[in-house]
Amino acid sequence: MKPVIMELNVLKRAHSPLVVTFYGALYNRSLVMLCIEHMDCGSLENVYRQIFSVPEPILAAISFLILKGLCYLYKDLRIMHRGMPSSVLICQMSSHRIF
Repeated sequence: MKPVIMELNVLKRAHSPLVVTFYGALYNRSLVMLCIEHMDCGSLENVYRQIFSVPEPILAAISFLILKGLCYLYKDLRIMHRGMPSSVLICQMSSHRIF
């Protein structure tokens, strides 16, 4: 349970348009439910599995935002994120955020 609590503390401290907004968590015995910002397209990994291809200009824009988000996490919070690409969430409103 300690790694989960550490992850929740990171989410609580991260305030950036490049990181998914964390609203809180609910605990029920061994179950933890996260309340986060809704990203309607799911993860980058799932999007890729559905369409099998992402046009290079779109992939370049996503990669740039991911790198900016990773820099924010490391420089401001001293967090090294290792959960790519399943933790990159996509929204139709062309916002891409790290979770």
